[in-house]
Amino acid sequence: GQFDRFFQSTVETGINWGIGENPSKTKGSAFPGIDMTIGSNEINKIITKNNGFGSFNLGKVIPEFYMNIKAMEANGDVKVRSTPKLSTLNGHRSSLSIGETTYYVVTNQNYYGSQIPQASEIKNFQPIDAQLAIDLKPLVSGDGQITMEINVIQSSFNNERISPEAPPGINSREFTSIVRVKDQELVVLGGLEEKVKNDSGSGVPFITRVPVLKWFFSQRKREDTKKKLVILIKPTVIY
Repeated sequence: GQFDRFFQSTVETGINWGIGENPSKTKGSAFPGIDMTIGSNEINKIITKNNGFGSFNLGKVIPEFYMNIKAMEANGDVKVRSTPKLSTLNGHRSSLSIGETTYYVVTNQNYYGSQIPQASEIKNFQPIDAQLAIDLKPLVSGDGQITMEINVIQSSFNNERISPEAPPGINSREFTSIVRVKDQELVVLGGLEEKVKNDSGSGVPFITRVPVLKWFFSQRKREDTKKKLVILIKPTVIY
C-alpha cells in the first residue's frame, strides 16, 4: 500500500486600498483569521477621532473608497492512501505504475525549393509522464523466508518551464532496497520527503522597501508544504 501525507502551512497578510464602483460596506470576519473590508464611513470615523493629535490633520475619504485588511494563517494535514495488490511467480518481477501524462510541443521547420525557399512548420505533441512506479522481485526460500528486491520511483510536475513550449519540470524521488521477511510480515519503507516553500508579495514600488510603510502598501503570502511518502508491503505466499 501507499501512504502519502501532506503538511501545509499558509500565511497571508497585507492591506489593500482602492476605489470601487459603488460605496463599500464594512464586512468580513475577525476570527479565526482577519479578512475584512472596511467601508468609507468607518474609515472617516477613525480619521475624525484621530484628527487634532500631532502636527498632521487628515482629510476624509470619498464614499467609494475601501480598505481590505487580511491576516490569515491556515494549517493542513492531509492523508492519501491507496492499496494496490500485485501477484507474481517466485523469482519473477512485478510492477505497478500510477500517474498522469501531459504534453509539450515540438516544432519542426522544413524548407522546400532552392531559388525561393518555402517554409513548412510541423508541430508534434510529445508525451511526458509523472508517476508512482513500484517494481518488486520476490524470492521465496525453502524455510518460508521471502527476499524482495524493491524499487520505488515517484515523480510529479512542478509547473516550472524554462520556456512556454519546453517540457514541464519534474520532481523525482527514488529508492531501492533489498529486504527479507517472513510470510505476511509487513515491510515499511519511508524517508522520501519533499519540501516546497513559496514566498510571494505585491505592493507599491519603492514604498514596499520602506520599513513600517511597507505594511500599509503591500501584501504577502507565504506557503510551506511538506510531503512524506511511505510504502507498506505485505508479502503473502500462495501455494
